[in-house]
Amino acid sequence: MCGRYVNSRSPEDLGVEFDVDQSVLSERLAPDYNIAPTKRIYAVLDRPGDAPERQLRVVTWGLVPSWAKDRSGAAKLSNARIETAAEKPSFARAFKSRRAVVPADGYFEWRRQDGGVKQPFYLHRSDDRPLHLAALYELWRDPTREAGHPDAWWWSATILTTESTGALRDIHDRTPLTVRPGALDAWLDPAQNNPDEARSLLSPATDELVARPVSTLVNSVRNNGPHLLEEYVEAAPTLF
Repeated sequence: MCGRYVNSRSPEDLGVEFDVDQSVLSERLAPDYNIAPTKRIYAVLDRPGDAPERQLRVVTWGLVPSWAKDRSGAAKLSNARIETAAEKPSFARAFKSRRAVVPADGYFEWRRQDGGVKQPFYLHRSDDRPLHLAALYELWRDPTREAGHPDAWWWSATILTTESTGALRDIHDRTPLTVRPGALDAWLDPAQNNPDEARSLLSPATDELVARPVSTLVNSVRNNGPHLLEEYVEAAPTLF
């Protein structure tokens, strides 16, 4: 799974990185080193039209299907399994034409130690290049808002995951998916509606990553800051 992640980059940097046509930002997000479900996050997506427009948007982490009665179940839909996302009612419409990328510096995962204590690890690329996490987004019409109200439509997203392989399985059995190099345009293309072709554009993050143990301070969402990424020297040695 992917339950906490980090993004420290500005919207300006993300706009250049993803060749964004328009930044549609309801707010400017500060660097966040402990992003949890229900928080506001950046997502990159292509909106349909005669010429699809690439946008950087602020959305909420935790998908609200378009048919949902309310937003109460969003936190439970922060991740979607790639094995079932194209068929599961909560994600099927989004998988068909509303795919996105969530930019991340890295993410956290927990491994159960002797005695039942969970040791957190920070997983990131060895060259510290950003991860392009594969995601889906949705729009939900808030019936309590009048048409034209800036919050009449609720934007939300979920991060796609798959089975872990290699050394990462020692930490957790699930890992987020990333968009393959050179496949960004095809993944975001709203006209690409073949599930098998869409899945072929993704790969597990496992092979790109290194992991280091960090302090259990990250366990609380109240804690934030770059100190959360520092190696916890009293923990077990790094795995890979």
